[in-house]
Amino acid sequence: MVKSVSQRVIFLNLIFMIFSFLVANAQGNEKNLKVEYIYANDFFSNIEVLLANDKKSIYIRPALNVKRDESKEPTEDDGNWKLPLQEIKTSSISIFKSKEDSNIYDYTVNLNNERYIVKDSTFSIKWIIDKSVSKKINEFLCFKASTIFRGRSYIAYFTPEIPISFGPFKFDNLPGLVLQVENTDTDIKHSWTAKKIDWVNKNKELPSIEDLDAPAINLYQIYIMNNRIREAKSKRFSSRVPAGVKHSKTEVKNLAIEKTFEWN
Repeated sequence: MVKSVSQRVIFLNLIFMIFSFLVANAQGNEKNLKVEYIYANDFFSNIEVLLANDKKSIYIRPALNVKRDESKEPTEDDGNWKLPLQEIKTSSISIFKSKEDSNIYDYTVNLNNERYIVKDSTFSIKWIIDKSVSKKINEFLCFKASTIFRGRSYIAYFTPEIPISFGPFKFDNLPGLVLQVENTDTDIKHSWTAKKIDWVNKNKELPSIEDLDAPAINLYQIYIMNNRIREAKSKRFSSRVPAGVKHSKTEVKNLAIEKTFEWN
């Protein structure tokens, strides 16, 4: 309980820092960017926010609580049955990037909802840019780029009209702001589309990962930690099964944005 209260205080401090940044921006002279993206997959959608300048960014994925729709029935798709969405609860995640540091830092939680600062240093997105394909998003001329990122193929559209090389989630390193990203896989769709773009003034720096207080680990460590948490939960479940009753293992599909990692 003490740990839960402490984590809540830390998260509220982060919200306060971001709010202070936005208020200060209304009084300054220099420019920063605030972009609202609609993130959507096959089950739900949500608004996510990018705060950025030409040096660093924070990407905020807010907490989510999706209730099951009792009115929906199972549906059949190409011979496979899709069950209605169960209840989904997630904690807020913030992703910190800086051009002065090749690492990405996730302010995130493990499967026990314990908060950590996670250093992600094991990847570099390599894009193939195709300027023969373009379209307009929010009145900005955008060009196509494609990549394979952690087990999924993605197509992005970026605009050189906004020379800030950040974007939604961990998608960056293009010569302009990324306004849209979508994967091309068939098992599930993940997409981000810029809904609203605001320039805001600034007289103070964006909040930094150094402003937060949580145990620091790397991505591989939290990956191993979460695997152990899953195994422990599975063993606890098996121990509650009455004697003589067998339960079959269900194959769970990995529908995550990051499907595989460099060590898999």
